[in-house]
Amino acid sequence: MAIQREVPFVTLGDASEILGTPQPTLRGWADMLENHGVHFVKRNERKERLFYDTDIEIFKFIKDQKEVHGRKTTGEDLARMIYDMANETGAFELRKPDGEFPLPIPAPQLTYVDMDRLMQQDAFREWFVALNQEMNKETLEKIDSLEKQVVLAKQEQIQKIETLEQQLAHSKNEQAVKIDKIIEHQEKRDRETMAHLKQSLALRQYMALPAWKRMFKSPPEMDAQE
Repeated sequence: MAIQREVPFVTLGDASEILGTPQPTLRGWADMLENHGVHFVKRNERKERLFYDTDIEIFKFIKDQKEVHGRKTTGEDLARMIYDMANETGAFELRKPDGEFPLPIPAPQLTYVDMDRLMQQDAFREWFVALNQEMNKETLEKIDSLEKQVVLAKQEQIQKIETLEQQLAHSKNEQAVKIDKIIEHQEKRDRETMAHLKQSLALRQYMALPAWKRMFKSPPEMDAQE
C-alpha cells in the first residue's frame, strides 16, 4: 500500500528516515537498480534523488529481503526479482530514465545456479509458485481444448462417412469414385487426429517436467486449426 504524504515525493534524507535505512545504503541500492537497468529514481535540477511512493515501496522490499536473507541475496538477485515481479504480477511500477513507466530491457536469463539460490528466498518462492500455477492453468486449458478438437474431428469424420455411405446406396454407378473419396477423407482425418494426439502428448510431457525446468523451456507450439 502506498504511503500517504502531503507532498508527492521526499528527499534522500527523508526516505532514509521513513525506511530506517542509512543514506549511503539507500543510495547504493538506487545505484544498483540503475546499473541493472531495472528502475531509476527521479532527480531534481541539482541531481538530487526524489523518492515517490513507488520508489519507497521498492526500497522497502529490498530492505525486507536484506533483513531476512542478508548477504545470501545479492544485488543482481534483487534486481532480477523486482523486474520479474513487476513484469509478471505488477507488484511494482518501474521507471525508465525519462520518467516514464514502461518496463526496461529484460535482465540476463537466469541460470540453474541463480534459480537454486533464488528458490531459497521466501518472497521469490511465493511469486514462483503463483506464476507456475498460472502457467499450469494455461497449459491444461490448451490440452483440454486440443483433446476436445480431437473428439469433434472424430465425430465429424463419422458423420461425413455415414453421409457418403448413404449417398453411395443411391448411386451404384458412382460407387467407386465415392469410395475413393471416403478413403481419402478418412486418411486425411486420421493424419489430423494423430497430429492432435501428438500435440496433446507433447503438452502432457511438458507438464510432467519439474516446475523449475519449465521456466527454461517454452511449451510446445500449437498448430493453427483450420
